[in-house]
Amino acid sequence: MNNKLLVIGALLISLNVSAAEIKKPVCKITDEMKLAISMMCSLEPNPSSCEAEAIKTLEQEYNCKAGE
Repeated sequence: MNNKLLVIGALLISLNVSAAEIKKPVCKITDEMKLAISMMCSLEPNPSSCEAEAIKTLEQEYNCKAGE
């Protein structure tokens, strides 16, 4: 599965979960994003590698930081 699709899916799910909240636009890797990535990567032959690559893509290309 394309990692960019995984990242976009995780971002969209995260945005839908927190749509009611008005915050400064900062990208944080939330538990919801991790869950979405995990669910999408479960279809891959090597889910843990897929998850690691998706998180790495979020950090490097989208400047996201791990949530607290």
